[in-house]
Order: sequence, then structure tokens, then C-alpha cells
Amino acid sequence: MPPGATLGSEAGLPCHLPFALETPVLIHGVIVAWIAGQDFWPMFAFGVAALVVVSQIHGLACRT
Repeated sequence: MPPGATLGSEAGLPCHLPFALETPVLIHGVIVAWIAGQDFWPMFAFGVAALVVVSQIHGLACRT
């Protein structure tokens, strides 16, 4: 079986990996908005953080 075939199962994907992958996306987005001089970067940060938590909350309480 190829390694990619196990990604959809519990054996192939650590439960905290999706949350760990979303965190740098949040940091990158906030830094880009801040450097671009946008005044709404705090709103962007809290909005994206809320989306990350809502979309990844099921994976944070996994049993390993």
C-alpha cells in the first residue's frame, strides 16, 4: 500500500497535525496584512483564528 493511502485513516495522520498546519497559515496571514499596512489585521487575526478553531476542534481532543 502506498504511504499516501493511509492518510485518511487514523494510522496515517497524527490527530494534531491539521491544527499544527493551520497555525503557520494564521501567523503568515496576520504578518502579511500587518506589513501591507492594513488597519484591519486584528479583525483578520481573530476571524481566521476562530475559523481554525471551529474547523479543527474535532481533532484537538483525539485519543492517542
